[in-house]
Amino acid sequence: MIGVANTRISVLRGTSEDPRGEPQDDETVALPSLPASLLEVGKRISTYQTGTPMVPRKAVLRMTGGTDIRDGDRIRDERSGKVWAVDAVTQPTGLAFTPDLVANLSRVN
Repeated sequence: MIGVANTRISVLRGTSEDPRGEPQDDETVALPSLPASLLEVGKRISTYQTGTPMVPRKAVLRMTGGTDIRDGDRIRDERSGKVWAVDAVTQPTGLAFTPDLVANLSRVN
């Protein structure tokens, strides 16, 4: 990883069915204890209907290039216990080295 890691994460992957037969996320760890840079970003917005200010919880994840992270995976921050859903993964290309993988995250719990 080129950037500075500020936490360790586990990648959660997979689904199962609840007693009613509806899909639910598993807590199956696909990749355990990986160093990563996880930065929360927030932008204060107001809804048009109510004018109530709110701050949606988003984050940006940076990891070693080539790590097997996919859209739809979940990330658990081992330091805080927060769980994030992976919205989009970008693997930039580099000429002399593999740049860090970048993923946009949304807060799950």
